[in-house]
Order: sequence, then C-alpha cells, then structure tokens
Amino acid sequence: MRRSSRQAAGDTRRAPLPALPDDPFDASRLLLRSDPASAQELFARLPEPTQLQVLDATTDPRDRESLYYLVPDCQPLVRATRVESLLEMVGTVFGTGLACGILSAVSAEQFSDMFERTAWSGGVADREAVSMWLAELSALDPEELSVLLCGLDVEVLGELFRGQVDVPIHVKGMVVASGLVDLEQVEFQTEEVRLMGELVWAADPDLFRQTLRFLFVQDEDFAADDDEVDDDDHQPGTSENPGTD
Repeated sequence: MRRSSRQAAGDTRRAPLPALPDDPFDASRLLLRSDPASAQELFARLPEPTQLQVLDATTDPRDRESLYYLVPDCQPLVRATRVESLLEMVGTVFGTGLACGILSAVSAEQFSDMFERTAWSGGVADREAVSMWLAELSALDPEELSVLLCGLDVEVLGELFRGQVDVPIHVKGMVVASGLVDLEQVEFQTEEVRLMGELVWAADPDLFRQTLRFLFVQDEDFAADDDEVDDDDHQPGTSENPGTD
C-alpha cells in the first residue's frame, strides 16, 4: 500500500525532546548521553545560571569541557566559571596544546590567576609548568595570545625571566635610557625561555621591553632616586640653618 505524502512527511519528524531533570547532576548525564544536536538544543534552553549549575555538577573535567561547546559562543560561560574549575579542565591536556578551546575564551584576569597558581613553586618560577604553558599558549592565535599575556603583571613576567635573559653591556644603556631594545639583542639562557620571550614579544613588544626594564633598570632607578635625594639635601637653603655658610 502506498503511503500518503502526509504520512511520509510525518515519518521525518524528530521525536519531541525530553525535559531536562531539575537536578543538575541528572541533567548533565542526560545531556552527555544525548546526540549533539539534541544536547545543544536542550542546553540552549537553560538560562545561564542553570547552565553553570549543570557544569558545576559535572565531575569529569573532560565531560565538563564538552558541555561548554554545546553553545555557539562559550566565552560568557567560561568567564563566569571559577578558576579552580578552569584549571581542572586545562589540566587534563596540560602541555599538549589542546586546551586552546578553553584558553581562547578565558579573561585576562582568569588567565593571570591560572598562570600564577601553576607557574610558581616556593616563590620561584616552576620551569616544568612554564614549559607546559608554552605548549598551550603557542596554539593560540596572536590576538588571543595578546589578550592573555597582556593581562600578566610585569613583575610576574620579570620573575619568570630573572636570571634567564641578558643583553650585551652596550645595549643596557638603551634599556636604561628608553627601553627600545629589539628581540634579536636579547640573550636567552634556554630554548624554553627564548620561546616564552618570543610569545610575549608577539603579543606586545612594549610589554617585553617593560619586563627588561623591570629586570635591568630597577636598581639603576633606585640609585638615581637616592642620588636625587642626596643632591636635594645639599642644595642651598635646604639645610637646617638656611642662608648660613
């Protein structure tokens, strides 16, 4: 028996989507079991606070990351997420360059917090952690990289490079005078540090120059300030008995 066109059209209809459970953990499990198209539609129906509750209830960091990608633009959700949760997701692929999806959406403040928590150990730079960050940061495009690195404090970058970079003696005067030093003039102690320097330079050359000034100029600045104070103390009319010889 030949089916009517109405029957044929009815066969192509998708079954109604189930309602998500009120419990965030159960909702997370249902989303993860659903096909991608259905999961996207179901997740998109939720208001952002409920989406965040579902994400918080997802214990596996890899599963949690997959839920972020159910929305076309996950940046608002990522930026509303606790740094601890972000570090759990990044940590699952740390050092492989595969965390770029999440890192491309975090704010400069979030990244700064994440970087400082992981790249320091006992008050000094953790070179192993820095090496893994290099793999992640090098996978970002220049604009994304600029947003993240430019959020780091110059003192943090300075301590990261302390003892690992130098410039020829004839160039240090340029650092003191203007900071206008080219990347080619910088001497890096290791390949890893050179790559980090290149990343910072690609993000913002001025930021890298400011970092060099922090490393090589601060002592000179302090000395100059002291000299100015000493000079002021010996200016005419500034002694305890002004106008006397």
